[in-house]
Amino acid sequence: CILTPDEARIVALSATMSNARQIVEWLKHIHGDTRLVETAFRPVPLRYHFADTLGVERLFSSLGAGPGGSGSKHARGWKINPALKPNVRGAEVERAQLRKANGNARGGPRGGS
Repeated sequence: CILTPDEARIVALSATMSNARQIVEWLKHIHGDTRLVETAFRPVPLRYHFADTLGVERLFSSLGAGPGGSGSKHARGWKINPALKPNVRGAEVERAQLRKANGNARGGPRGGS
């Protein structure tokens, strides 16, 4: 945005931008008149997920949990999805690795020779 022409309008959206005021001050210094427009209105709920080789899981037990979510506003109210706890997820990862290793030991992946 430093190289944008003066007449260009920039609209930046962020669900969790903690330094918006700093960015506005930086843009003011570069381009002049710059305004920050903030709102807590969220037409689409903010949801948190975790992805790894096993797939995608909800990060929190409750869909509304997390910064900007519709649930508890305090971190102590955000409970991690029990399926992601190391003893549970770690065992699933080990099983997946064993299945892959056993498949390779029998001549490669499915359909291989």
